[in-house]
Amino acid sequence: MNLLLLGGESLKNREWIKTVNDEFKPHFKKTYFQEYSHWQDNTPRINLDVEVEKLKNNLNNFEPMIVFAKSAGSILAIKASAEGIIKPKACLFVGFPVFLASSLPVDKWLEITSFKITIIQHTQDPAGPYVKTKNYLDNINRANLEIKELDGDTHSYHELEYFKALLQEIKE
Repeated sequence: MNLLLLGGESLKNREWIKTVNDEFKPHFKKTYFQEYSHWQDNTPRINLDVEVEKLKNNLNNFEPMIVFAKSAGSILAIKASAEGIIKPKACLFVGFPVFLASSLPVDKWLEITSFKITIIQHTQDPAGPYVKTKNYLDNINRANLEIKELDGDTHSYHELEYFKALLQEIKE
């Protein structure tokens, strides 16, 4: 099995996703983490269309795959899978950005996909508290979607102690 890693939008996620890649690499046949264009251009926002195209160009012979993504990376994974660019067996998302998702057709993208998705969300995540995220997801017509609450009040999922738990979630 291969692992696709997609970090969050902020530049501070660049080093974190590289660290996650290093931690997870021994457990997978291949890993790939996306280096976002806006990180290199030093612009504040991810361009989903640009990043979907990069996935299309960089992921030849990368199946079967599991996706691990944080925040905007989860939106990228959902969009890319809805467009048929990636075909994950399952996804694990941390810090789902429900406020960003609400401004895009993420609900429609989710409805046309069927792989298993597990989301780990802090109780008071500023990008989408657990209750708001759960309510948003409950209103989407989609099976195979589970959200788990984790005590916390940040949008940071960078603590190294998460790695073992996240790896176990991915393996499941």
